[in-house]
Amino acid sequence: MAGRLIRLAAPIAAGRSGVVAFGVVDTVMVGQLAPHQLAWQALGWTLIGPITIGGIALLLGVQVLAARAIGGDEPQEAGEAWRKGLVIAGAAGLAACLLMWGLTDAFFRSVGIAPELVAPAAVVARILALSVPLHLGFIASTNFLEALQRPMPGAIIMWLANGLNAGLNLMLVPQSGAIGSATATVFSRAFLFIAIAVYITGHRELRTTLIRLKAPAQVTYRALLTIGVASAVSAVVEAGAFASLGVLSARIDALSVAAFNVATGSIVTLVYMIALGFATAAAVLVSDAIGRQAWTESRLIGWIAAFLAVCAMTLCGEAAILFAGSVAGFFTVDGATKAALVGIMSLVGLLMVPDGAQGVLDAVLRARGVNWYPTIVRMLAFVGIAPALAWWLAEQRHWGLRGVMQALVTASLASYGFLLLRLIVMRRIPKFARI
Repeated sequence: MAGRLIRLAAPIAAGRSGVVAFGVVDTVMVGQLAPHQLAWQALGWTLIGPITIGGIALLLGVQVLAARAIGGDEPQEAGEAWRKGLVIAGAAGLAACLLMWGLTDAFFRSVGIAPELVAPAAVVARILALSVPLHLGFIASTNFLEALQRPMPGAIIMWLANGLNAGLNLMLVPQSGAIGSATATVFSRAFLFIAIAVYITGHRELRTTLIRLKAPAQVTYRALLTIGVASAVSAVVEAGAFASLGVLSARIDALSVAAFNVATGSIVTLVYMIALGFATAAAVLVSDAIGRQAWTESRLIGWIAAFLAVCAMTLCGEAAILFAGSVAGFFTVDGATKAALVGIMSLVGLLMVPDGAQGVLDAVLRARGVNWYPTIVRMLAFVGIAPALAWWLAEQRHWGLRGVMQALVTASLASYGFLLLRLIVMRRIPKFARI
């Protein structure tokens, strides 16, 4: 069973790593070619990041319900999940665009960002917002394919798009800096969505799933959103906490926000994709087992995924600490930023373990029908603990950026502990409808 989980998790992690690689490439290109604009880019992603992550989580229902449908031998219901997921993705993406274009400048000014950073960071955020509906459409499609246990096409398309993004960055960043990098992201994500849509609609073996049902579909918008809304609230809360800590870092100085963005938005997030591979594979296999009413198998899959994620995150954290100088140097040539990154790398490595482990436990619980408990836990950890503790450590105890990172580690450990406790005491699977 562990082998089956790993075989599914590996290409999913590769594809999800490609998602983060967009941001990593952008950060590296700006950090190397226009390092003085790294703070602009960091602040732009500070707003776009939580919104995009929330939109991705909103689409979790596509994956869960499509996998249950496949397990229950109802492939046309899986196709219905994909079509409705695209509608949800489009609506959420449009809302993100409207929000970013209307409120970005006012938000930056209201939280005390330095005036010279507000205007350029707002332009970056507005351009990046245009990529959100395209990216969410791609995620709805990969969720559908992963539910069918076909993760490889999405991974291949994602890495092709990364090649395009890197090329566009090389063309645009030297002249336009962070704004050019954001523009490259928009065009690359347009390629993502078009390519995956062409693959799904043109693949002969997927035609059975795309046949429209004559009877009313069991997969409804309500069913998709019942799973997705709880997941989205959880994701936005955690991402919002990271964003608020990014703003707090900006209150310290521009160097701190640049280092914080690289540490959490690139290094930790990139490593998290390994855990996300296990989380997604576990959610698919658990949901498939539930569709077949294989309750014992669904429990065992969750525990194996949680164990493998902890092992993988521990290895990655140790590597980050041992090779701190090399890791920091990969992301920026600026000596001050590099030194700041090296100074917090022990906390970065430590953060990887509970951050990745809680992601797997969250996915397993939601696949087993526990939707709101993980959301409440993350709200307590990342709203109740992280911001206040970061403010106290960074500004009252004068720990600076180390205080911000210490608060994140504490909140992640608390979240992991409560999610693990829920999985331990969960003795039975909640009753499910057919889908």
